Amino acid sequence: MNWTAIVVTGLVSAIITLIVMWLVYELALKPRLQRQADRMADELEARVRAGVLSAGEELLPKFREQVAAGFKDALAAAARGEHVEESVRAMARSGAELLEDGLGALFGKRR
Repeated sequence: MNWTAIVVTGLVSAIITLIVMWLVYELALKPRLQRQADRMADELEARVRAGVLSAGEELLPKFREQVAAGFKDALAAAARGEHVEESVRAMARSGAELLEDGLGALFGKRR
C-alpha cells in the first residue's frame, strides 16, 4: 500500500474529526456552559449581597455605639479644654510664621 495515501487519509480523518468536535462544542456545548456560568454568577452575586447585608446589619449597631462614644468623648475633652492649649499653640505658631514671612518679604529677607 502507498504510504502517502495512508498519511493523507489519516490527516483528512483527523481534520474532519477536529471540525466535527469544534461544531459540537460551538453549537451544543458552549451555549449550555454559558447558561450554567451565568446561573452560577447570579447565584454567587445573590449570596455575596446577602452576606454583605447581613454583616452590615450585624455591625451597624456597634458602629453607631462607637461613633456616639467617640463624639461624646470629643465633646467632653473640648469642655475640659484638653486640646484647646495645643490648638492655641498651633494657631499662635502659624500666625507668628505668617507675620515673620510677611515682614521678611517686606524688608527683603528670605528664609
